[in-house]
Amino acid sequence: MKRVTTTEEMLKEFDDIWAEMRDILSKKSNDYGVECWQVLGAKGCFVDLNRKYWRLKTLVWDGNPSMVTEEKIFETVLDLANHCFQMAFHIKHQKE
Repeated sequence: MKRVTTTEEMLKEFDDIWAEMRDILSKKSNDYGVECWQVLGAKGCFVDLNRKYWRLKTLVWDGNPSMVTEEKIFETVLDLANHCFQMAFHIKHQKE
């Protein structure tokens, strides 16, 4: 496993992963539309976070292989991070 030893290395990894997250978010927004995650507000985002949490738990903690989709653990983590962004968006803008 790769390790980072400096803040600069960590931020480079962050930028690389962030670029992958943006790519996934862009593709899924194209498929689902940008309205879908906004319709139910923060509670809807929480449901999505919970669903991804349970998928990640099953894959990592329980060690069960994915039977339904080809989505790998890394992709699930990026999806979870994107759902965190969507939740943060709602929290940031809920009073507007």
